[in-house]
Amino acid sequence: MSVYEKDFDDILNEILTDYSNLDSQPDTSIGSNPWLMASVLASMLWGLYKYQDYVSKQHFPDTADTDSLNHWGSVYGITRLSSDTDATYLNKILDRLRQPPAGGNALDYENWALDHDECSFVSGDTTYYNNLVTVVDTPGGVLGSVALYTIPTSDSADLTINTGLREDTQSYIDSVRPIGMLGAWVYDTTAQAQTIDITITQDATVNTHTVSAAIVTDMSTMAPGETLYNSSIIATCINYGAESCIVNTPSSDSTTPDNYHYFRSGTGDITIHV
Repeated sequence: MSVYEKDFDDILNEILTDYSNLDSQPDTSIGSNPWLMASVLASMLWGLYKYQDYVSKQHFPDTADTDSLNHWGSVYGITRLSSDTDATYLNKILDRLRQPPAGGNALDYENWALDHDECSFVSGDTTYYNNLVTVVDTPGGVLGSVALYTIPTSDSADLTINTGLREDTQSYIDSVRPIGMLGAWVYDTTAQAQTIDITITQDATVNTHTVSAAIVTDMSTMAPGETLYNSSIIATCINYGAESCIVNTPSSDSTTPDNYHYFRSGTGDITIHV
């Protein structure tokens, strides 16, 4: 709660209290002179409190309104896309504030690859961007080198799209990466379907279709080379109402054969036994 959040009645009562401190028995009833004067002052002060409350919120991006949020983004050179809501744009600004550029660390490479102004490929009426990025330092043990594995915003099988986006990303990163690096290589990746078979204990309120959809949603954000943990599947089931869960398939935590792949599942790949 802001220190400037006071309503009219609170301010009015404070002013009438001050009157009472000057006169032990003032007439502060509605319509009295003290009440009329206090009401005028309270109305004026309430407007000042509201203005100060507004100004104080614009000082921080997480409480700023749309116009001030756009100003915060422009200060740090963060472009607002047509698809950005206030919430998604705020996350970009907060990421920049929490993790400023650090001269070429892994996060810098990830941010460069996710720069939608510089890394994009246009095909027809659609513009494709990198959606998820995994950065590997010193691939193959080669010091001073970096590998980036990217997933485009569309899992299109059109190699022209993937190749064009990869080449644009490679070109941009080569233009901004630190001098002295041996190399930075960008690779596109391939989805690897993963079947899931689980047994859950449920009560009458659990909807297995909701559980299945939640697992699909969680897996839709998995990055290249990321491990699929059975404990995460169990946690999702419990979060959506299951009393317990046993993961039959996969039998253990699963890893992709390399960073060129990432896990994905559709509802048809998930079997739930009750």
